[in-house]
Amino acid sequence: VLQFLYEGADIDWHRYEEARSGIFSKMLSLKNTDNKESVLNDIQGLKHYVENVYYSVIVRTEKIIASNDPNAMIVNKENSPLPITKQEIEDFVHLDCVFKSIYERQQENAPSPIDYAKSAPYAMSYLRDYKVGEKASNLSISLSKNAFVDLTEINKYEFPRNGHWPNGKLNILMKGMRKESRLLWCPPSMSYYNLEGAFMGQKDFTKTLVFSAWKLVPKMIATLVSYEAEKQSIGRMPKEEGVKYFADKRVASQGDKARKPYRRLNFASELKNMTTLLLAYPSRHIERITDPLNFINSGKSSKAIIEELYKEQAELLSHFCKTFGNDADKENTHISWAYPMVNDQANDNSWLNKIEDRILKKNTETILAKEYLVELRSILDNNSPRLTFPKSVSSNEIQKQAKLMVQLSLGSPAICAYRALKRYFGDSNDVISSAFQIGLAFIDLFNKPESIAIVELQYPHKSLDYWQKVIQYCIDGNIQAVLDEYVFMLLNEYDNPSEIGDTISNVLSMRTTNLKVDDSASFCKNEPEDNDVRHSLRSHYAAAFGVNAKSNQGSEVRATSIREAFNSPFRPFVLTTTSIGQEGLDFHWYCRRIIHWNLPNNPIDFEQREGRINRFRGKVIRQRVVDKYIAQITGEEKPWEKLFELAKDDKKFAKFPCDIVPGWHFDYDGVSIERIVPLYQFSQDIQRYTDMLRILGLYRLTFGQPRQEELAKALDSILSPDETEKLLIDLCPLRHKQRNK
Repeated sequence: VLQFLYEGADIDWHRYEEARSGIFSKMLSLKNTDNKESVLNDIQGLKHYVENVYYSVIVRTEKIIASNDPNAMIVNKENSPLPITKQEIEDFVHLDCVFKSIYERQQENAPSPIDYAKSAPYAMSYLRDYKVGEKASNLSISLSKNAFVDLTEINKYEFPRNGHWPNGKLNILMKGMRKESRLLWCPPSMSYYNLEGAFMGQKDFTKTLVFSAWKLVPKMIATLVSYEAEKQSIGRMPKEEGVKYFADKRVASQGDKARKPYRRLNFASELKNMTTLLLAYPSRHIERITDPLNFINSGKSSKAIIEELYKEQAELLSHFCKTFGNDADKENTHISWAYPMVNDQANDNSWLNKIEDRILKKNTETILAKEYLVELRSILDNNSPRLTFPKSVSSNEIQKQAKLMVQLSLGSPAICAYRALKRYFGDSNDVISSAFQIGLAFIDLFNKPESIAIVELQYPHKSLDYWQKVIQYCIDGNIQAVLDEYVFMLLNEYDNPSEIGDTISNVLSMRTTNLKVDDSASFCKNEPEDNDVRHSLRSHYAAAFGVNAKSNQGSEVRATSIREAFNSPFRPFVLTTTSIGQEGLDFHWYCRRIIHWNLPNNPIDFEQREGRINRFRGKVIRQRVVDKYIAQITGEEKPWEKLFELAKDDKKFAKFPCDIVPGWHFDYDGVSIERIVPLYQFSQDIQRYTDMLRILGLYRLTFGQPRQEELAKALDSILSPDETEKLLIDLCPLRHKQRNK
């Protein structure tokens, strides 16, 4: 590699090889020498020569140079070994019996399935692609149901039978699920007013990244964690809704549309649901009522904000009705959507052309395109014969509608998207058409069965229509702050509102994935993958990354979509992968918790895994910066830019002042990256983990050396931290420049 990088330059490679091998042999000799200081001095001399050879063509800067503590950003959680429960022993016994039944039919000795049992409950449901699955293919044999997921109980949302999952690792993920399953997005790092409803008490919620050595684990987590989230939402719907997990076979191909509860936000014919369009309509008039950012650090609730602002709107609404209303007996227009649209007539509404083009490209036959957008254009052009509402409206109705207008300004997805994009791109056709597109995508989000269940359970009031409950949910979840933060992060990758709008819309509209899961009846059958929807479980709250056996364009597009969705505030909230996800991929935007489901083979892999969420302006960085500097944010148009401008002052506190602070590293008490390593009592993994952490730092001494693991173990307990630091190959340009001054 060095010869390639030097491009034929005249380098004494023989001397380089002698120096490099000299470092290796002298490091190994440290454990037997009587003159340690002399050997260390020899190593340092050789190190400086090798370092200079590297530095001419390779530079490497690590975040730890800015910190007095290499683990300043990471905290170990769930440290106690997991107890082994009676349920887990029973689950292993059932699994072992099935293994023996299958292998005995082949007249072979069955291997122990202990590692599968430790990694997954009901592991047989996920082992079709393993050796045991090959052995069982087309066998005529009866297998114990207890080793498999019970799909009949799943269908009734009553699995597992006693309410407890027989796996300590899985229960870590399930902890808090009853509340967390009510979230449709991560609470913002910087709220503008109090989090309420489902979001109350969830300020420090984070997504979770899970790494496993076993291919069955991502599939198991994606399906069972998503099922549990559904169980806590759809499974708690009133019985009259008639919900069940599996859709009827005859309509299953329709996906989410075939599942109960059915879609609530529809574009019905004859313009019966203009309020649905209101959720997607980025009204300039309503956007100007208020900016939620104005209430940052106020400590106010959304209710207090609405009470503060609605009276002015009541006067404007009363005047509106007197000006535009009529005395007709028939009223087929509701003030809630007429008021924003009519008041926007004076604006430049050519943005609608872009929206029509986008929608017509997808489907010219939709009711949205054929009726609703046509009516919207008529209203905005002041050419609609359908607008009929009374001149005189009761004071109670005026008050109710005035409060609704303030609610729309605070929580309409389209208006908040418009405001978030406008902060960075100004007011333009691209901005407002992108906001409309995002608003339509939010309609898709809130039409998903699990979303409907969450909203209906949170607001069971019969007096509110579903679209009004959606607005309240968005207000409670600080949707403006959420979108402001997300757009700020997307600016790292896109420089125009259309691309940002497309990305947000794609994330919100991402389709649910179904993953095949076996029960005792299907495991031995060699059937097509899509033979029966009742042997597929959904993945939405949690997702598996990079576990498809087939590599094709479709699977690659899906992997990209999952990565974009995980790097958004929206679901999935849990991403689980194998070694395929541990190098070169970033998952840090909304995640600061990592679970090492199984230990990797070496410490470098351990560090590579954690590097996926310890990156530039990751969630942990943003939350720390907010915690320290939020009090200094007072209505800035671009609050996130202001925060990081303030945080640059922290460079002077760093061990080595440089631009790694604040984007890559930020020392401040509060939240940290949470490292969870769930290990069972009495497991050999406990000692392996201890050894791995102890020698992890020594791996930095082995840069460019062969047999790295051997060398790191040999140096264990020999070198002090100061001695280790002196021997490190340092390719940091910042420190190199400082040394040469």
